[in-house]
Amino acid sequence: MDKVKMVITSQVDNPYDWQGFKEERHKTISQFATDIVEYKASDGELNMDGMVAIAFTCTDLAKMDEVMNSEETKKEMIRHGVNTSSTLILHDFEYEDTLPASEE
Repeated sequence: MDKVKMVITSQVDNPYDWQGFKEERHKTISQFATDIVEYKASDGELNMDGMVAIAFTCTDLAKMDEVMNSEETKKEMIRHGVNTSSTLILHDFEYEDTLPASEE
């Protein structure tokens, strides 16, 4: 499987507190990705205070699934102030072309 460009968005309690955990978060994400870049919504922008995003190139989808679904990662996200129910994972359109066609 080729590398897949992805973005994960989440609502966090405080983006500046969340940013303080960058090193720990990058250590976790680097298990399955490279080119990790973090973003936050501009203060007051479209009522999106607390919205953050992480963009990266996923190099191992199976490892990403394993890491992101582990209890350790879930606890880490909560410690970083992430509202885990708000997490959204986006991928590039080219990745979709590699998935089996859905049966309708």
